[in-house]
Amino acid sequence: MLDTGTVAAIGGFLLAAAILYAVITNRRRSRADVRHTEQATKDLYDRIDRHDKASDPNRTGR
Repeated sequence: MLDTGTVAAIGGFLLAAAILYAVITNRRRSRADVRHTEQATKDLYDRIDRHDKASDPNRTGR
């Protein structure tokens, strides 16, 4: 069987490989992809804010 050190070394290598893969694939995003993501995030936050304001029982102006 594998000893603890070998398992830790294999796990560390796999973790490093996964992080490297994520960094490389994330760099391929175009500016249009980034703009689309930013706009979708803004739209989501706006929708959440509208929902929170509509459901807040303590809001003024009623």
